[in-house]
Amino acid sequence: MRKNEYIDEVFANKEFETQVMKDKLFSGCSFKNCTFTEADLSRSTFEECQFFSCSIVAPKLANASFVDVLFDECKIIAAKFESLNTFLTSFTIKSSKLMSCSFAKMNISSMSFSKCSMDDTTFIKCNIAKADFSDVVFNRGFFAECDLSGANFSDATGFVLDPRDNQIGKAKFTGISALELLRVFGIQIV
Repeated sequence: MRKNEYIDEVFANKEFETQVMKDKLFSGCSFKNCTFTEADLSRSTFEECQFFSCSIVAPKLANASFVDVLFDECKIIAAKFESLNTFLTSFTIKSSKLMSCSFAKMNISSMSFSKCSMDDTTFIKCNIAKADFSDVVFNRGFFAECDLSGANFSDATGFVLDPRDNQIGKAKFTGISALELLRVFGIQIV
C-alpha cells in the first residue's frame, strides 16, 4: 500500500497476505470479502471502518487503533487484541467467528460481540462491563478476573466464567446461560 491515508475507500475481494499496512490511516473505509493473513497493521488507525465477510488471520496489531469499527460476519483467527492502542479502541464484532483470540488487560466496556462464535478465545483482567455477549456460542474460552458488571449473556452458551473470580453484578443471564455458571462447581444439570 503506497498511500498513507485512505478516506472513504472501498476494498473488495482483496488479499492482504503478509501486506505491510502499518502507519496508515483508514477513515470511513469498507472492506468486503477481503483476506488479511499475517498483515502488519501496527500503528495504523482504522476509524469508522467496516469489515464485512473478511478473513483476518494472525494480524500484527501493535499499537493499532480501531475507533468505531464494525466487524460483521468475519472470521478472526489468532488476533491478540491486547496489542491494540487501548486508548483508541472501540469496535463491534457481530455474527463473526473468533478462534484462538485473546483480550487481556483491556477496557472494552459496552462492546458488542452478539451472535458470535468464539473458540479458544480468552478474556483476562478486562473491563467488559455492559458488554453484549447475547447469543454467543463459546467453545473452550474463558473469563478470568474480569469486570462483567451489567454484561448481557442472554442465550449465550459454553462459556467458562467463575463467579468467584469475576465481577458479575447486574449481569443478565437467561435460564440456559445461567446454568453455565454452575459448570465451575462441577454441578451437572440433567
